Amino acid sequence: GSPEDLDRFQRVLERPQDVTAMLGLYAGMRRADVNIGQPLFVSGFPAPPALGRWTWLPIPLLVSSLALAQLTPLGWFGLVGALLFTGFISIRLYLPMKLWHQQRDVLLQALATARALHRQLPAPLLARAGLPPREALDTAASMLQPTLWGRSAGVAEYANLLFLTQYAEMVRQLKAMPAHLPALRQLVRSISELEADLAVLDDARAHQLALCTVDPAPDDTVALEGLRNPLLPSGAPVAVALGGEGLLLTGKNGAGKSTLLRTIALSVVMYRSFGVACASKARLSCRFVMSSMRIDDSLALGDSSHVAEAE
Repeated sequence: GSPEDLDRFQRVLERPQDVTAMLGLYAGMRRADVNIGQPLFVSGFPAPPALGRWTWLPIPLLVSSLALAQLTPLGWFGLVGALLFTGFISIRLYLPMKLWHQQRDVLLQALATARALHRQLPAPLLARAGLPPREALDTAASMLQPTLWGRSAGVAEYANLLFLTQYAEMVRQLKAMPAHLPALRQLVRSISELEADLAVLDDARAHQLALCTVDPAPDDTVALEGLRNPLLPSGAPVAVALGGEGLLLTGKNGAGKSTLLRTIALSVVMYRSFGVACASKARLSCRFVMSSMRIDDSLALGDSSHVAEAE
């Protein structure tokens, strides 16, 4: 992780009592119907559909047809034509509107989560969480909020059938999206990174694993005390010390040689990602991890590398 990522994780690590409460703020995000990352960071949101330019037409068309119907029966033909027009637009734009509403709902939930984090995070952690300013969140939320008619399902359906209100709203919001993309990307990235930090600590606490901060060390140093494998909570803690030298690891089949190597590698990866190790004390300086293992053992099945090779 970057220095900013490590600093943020250290701040979260200082408040283990708040982890569960902060994770609870993400409950709505976990019920999302669509993956917002694809349009937000990769493909982009679609441009307003071409037919959207005509969504303003139903209201004047219906009003003029009703006024004409008071003067001549021909006005009723205009009314039927207006209804056919709205029906055609509705059929063509229904699926794009449905997808946009799903994406919009996820963004609104992300904005609600960020607002809650702004209220509840302690100041030192909030300063390092990387959230957009509150003003940018409020502006984006105001743009994405449905209109008053759109907030009531029954009213929205009738208003949309007659006046294409939700389709016009979709066109307006999609046109405004490019101006808000930087803030929305920063928003989703920051709350996702913070959730990853919280999830690591929550999992460690659930399995009663101790995490320690890593002290700086000379190049190619690995010094771990009370080292445990986070994937094998019942394993006994061990101590490992390497000072720029290699290690020849021997032992009988099934004794745990491969598991020990993975345990060391996991702590190095956790150090590089979060600045912590699954140990009681750690000094690390490894800049990378390389491995080569042609046979897959399995902790879940209890198969050692020897057993896996024999099978």
